[in-house]
This record gives sequence, structure tokens and C-alpha cells, in this order.
Amino acid sequence: DVLHRLCRREGCVRRAAYGAQSLVPLFCRQHKEREHVDVFNRMCDHPEGCTVRATFGEPVCGRASAASRCWQHKLPSHVGCHRPLCTHPQCRLVATFGDPVRRHAEHCLQHCARGEVDVRNARCRAGGCSKRATHVG
Repeated sequence: DVLHRLCRREGCVRRAAYGAQSLVPLFCRQHKEREHVDVFNRMCDHPEGCTVRATFGEPVCGRASAASRCWQHKLPSHVGCHRPLCTHPQCRLVATFGDPVRRHAEHCLQHCARGEVDVRNARCRAGGCSKRATHVG
């Protein structure tokens, strides 16, 4: 990986995200030291301070902007930045449905077109069953 630093631990090929506060990432989560913090991912910017990773932000043009808050401190207008939003104008729901061949979520249940399927959630593998999977294995 030429774009991201790899963990410094001998033989580890994971991305580094942890290091001394406000410095470069040196180790992956598995090999970080006790005093290391996540310096790669943006943390919640709650005014009272928060050390949880930010995953929610304002919706912009059908997509979420850069994450600025964690789940606990998100604002009512915030949406999850790690999930695609429905492409229908002014819809702020998470996209779950899309073309069964491309497998790319583009619409919510309300705005999905005929022939689109749930591409985010696993389906039962038993013959003839189309229910959502509830067990692994």
C-alpha cells in the first residue's frame, strides 16, 4: 500500500492508525501501545471533548459531508457518513436497494425501483428462501 503507512510491527501488513497524540500513525490497532491514540481517523468534535471516532455529519448533495460527531453526540440533522444515502432528491435515508448485478446501494425502500433488491443485507442461502439471514454458517 503506497498511500497508507503500514504497521511497524515486523511481519504485520495492516494499516497503521495509532501513534503518539498529534503525530504520524505507527501501529495498527492490534500492535499499538497503551499510550497510543488513533491519529489517522477524525475524532468527535463535541465541545466538551470526546475520544470516540466521528462517523456522523451533515448531509450535502445526497451524501454525507466529512464526519464530525460520534453516535452519542450527533445532531438531529446528521446522517451516517459511512453509509450511502438514497439518491432520490431530498431523501436522507440510508440506501439499501440497488441493481442485483452491480450490487451498489442507490435507493431506500420507499424510492427503490422495480427489480432492485436489498444489496446491503445478507439473504438466507437455503434453497427457495429469500428471507434475511439471521445465522452465520
